[in-house]
Amino acid sequence: GYKFHMNDINASIGMSNLRVIKPILEQQKSNGQFFDKALTGISGLTLLERKSGYESSYWVYTILVDNRDSFMKMMSSNGIGCSRVHDRNDKHPIFSQYKEELSGTTKACESMICLPCGWWLDQNDLERIASTVNKGDWICSDMNLT
Repeated sequence: GYKFHMNDINASIGMSNLRVIKPILEQQKSNGQFFDKALTGISGLTLLERKSGYESSYWVYTILVDNRDSFMKMMSSNGIGCSRVHDRNDKHPIFSQYKEELSGTTKACESMICLPCGWWLDQNDLERIASTVNKGDWICSDMNLT
């Protein structure tokens, strides 16, 4: 009912971008693989499982953190954008009639954060993001223990 088709201008932009999409996706995947290694084993942070046979485009790098709000504040105070990007659809009034008890989904949405992972990040950007996360300043900050 909403007629959400692509107009000619958007289609032209999309077609033009197909010429350069391969190196862009390769860079994003490389950035994501960097984070897979650099963020492993950090207390209070869980990396998503990467199943064999599936390939992520790494348009964002999604992680689960125990203390999401403190994590977001700490990243912002260090000039690094991150966001909640994904949430349950049944929070929107149009889908509320379909709300179900999905404890795993609820728990994931409460701790999910997406870090930038795009092709425009260079090695210095990646290392700065990883080292900021690795500091752990966000882990106990809600309890005033840091």
